[in-house]
Amino acid sequence: LRVSDLSACIAAMKKSGLRFRNEMEAGPGGRQIQIEDPDGNPIELFEPARQPA
Repeated sequence: LRVSDLSACIAAMKKSGLRFRNEMEAGPGGRQIQIEDPDGNPIELFEPARQPA
């Protein structure tokens, strides 16, 4: 799922007790983290890298 502010999403999800599969990772294309749905299926949250104006 593409998000505009990954840090804010992570903070809100941590407060609700959501389970993360990994730590946030950053690369040239952006940042990502994986969470699990109630059945244990992975869901990736992705914030694209900002492009210079």
